[in-house]
Amino acid sequence: MKNVENNALKSVILATLVSFIFCIQTFGLKIGYYDNFPLCYEENGEPKGLFIDILKKTFDVKSEKIEFVFGEFNGLLEELRMGKIDILTVVTDTQERRNIYKFNEEPVLTNWGVLVTNVPFKDIQELNGKKVAVNRGDIYYNEFKKLMNSFGIEIYFDEFDTYYDVLSNVNDGKYNFGVVSRLSYLVNSEKVPNVRQTSYVLSPVLLKFAFKKDIDYIFVQEIDRTIRNLKSNGEFEKLFNSYFLMKENKKFEVPGYLWIIIIVFLIASLGVVYLSHKISMKKLKREYERKIEGFREGIVKSSNENVVLNDKIYSKTFGIILSEKYSELAKRENRLLSVLVVKVENLEEKNRNIFENVLNNVIREGDFAFKYSENEYVIILFSYAAFVLESFRRILREKLLNSGFDIQFSLGFKVYNSEENRNIEKVILDALFEASKNSAF
Repeated sequence: MKNVENNALKSVILATLVSFIFCIQTFGLKIGYYDNFPLCYEENGEPKGLFIDILKKTFDVKSEKIEFVFGEFNGLLEELRMGKIDILTVVTDTQERRNIYKFNEEPVLTNWGVLVTNVPFKDIQELNGKKVAVNRGDIYYNEFKKLMNSFGIEIYFDEFDTYYDVLSNVNDGKYNFGVVSRLSYLVNSEKVPNVRQTSYVLSPVLLKFAFKKDIDYIFVQEIDRTIRNLKSNGEFEKLFNSYFLMKENKKFEVPGYLWIIIIVFLIASLGVVYLSHKISMKKLKREYERKIEGFREGIVKSSNENVVLNDKIYSKTFGIILSEKYSELAKRENRLLSVLVVKVENLEEKNRNIFENVLNNVIREGDFAFKYSENEYVIILFSYAAFVLESFRRILREKLLNSGFDIQFSLGFKVYNSEENRNIEKVILDALFEASKNSAF
């Protein structure tokens, strides 16, 4: 009993000592941030953003011991390399940068680059000889340049300081094309109505905090601990969503009698729209269920393989046909499809049922998956979520761990747009290639 009490006392003393040392060492800590809404930005001279929120929950940022330094991304990277600042927010973790900086382990977000335009666009060869607006020093700019060089496409790049500069120039028609992060396009889409995203997606990357090489590892550990706690208790998702729910509140007084008229009108209108939509969707659903059931019966009769492997998980043959049916429906309703590939490492046959049961539970109603190969599964989502990759990764990982099944997997993600993609099978192959490429890192 005494040994237990002594060990507990030692743990308390050790934790107190670590906290005391940590507080002392935060003296003079300089943190760099730049304009990358909503991850980090400046508002009325104050640092704001998701990464700043994480720092606020890790350190006492109001203390005189911590100084925030606002600047341009490339300049801040150089200051971090020289040790003039200690931490830089929102930095892509790459092997090349790991040779220069230190990174925390827990990624804050997964982001990817997108090609945006203000003109009709079908093929990447149309970019030959064109000017493209890019963000100076951006990882997606560099990846896009490599991609164009590999295709032998000659492009003239004009560099800007922020993603918003790129988007606004494309929106104003000064450039027909630009390369930005998916996040920046999402949060600024209402401000740039003339800009739309193409189907070309550039290398998903992990966004983390970068540190100067000789920083005390205690800072890295504390930030990682904060991120893990925020993700585990659900607070991270609330923080993230808060930046996409912010709207300008404008006061507008409406007389009481007008409210009654407006409410009655809205209820009647919504009732008509709802009934009309419900009737049309029922008819559409019956039509596709009938066609899909016909295909299914035909395949069952002509094939020796099992068509349905696990409720929402199908065989490859049926999965390809069902994908084509979904693409037809998406074209009719003018919607995008998300194509997600899960590549599992070393999936043994005895564990396959466990994995497929977990995957089946993750897939929402209306979506489906099919087994492409022994260790690759394709998921078709009849919706387009900007952060489906990060959300799916987290949910699948949690459910696998809860099932006592810890296994490594990589994801590939592509978007099917009926206006730009002729064949959904090509999009599936691109997503498979993306998953294989990600599994190599």
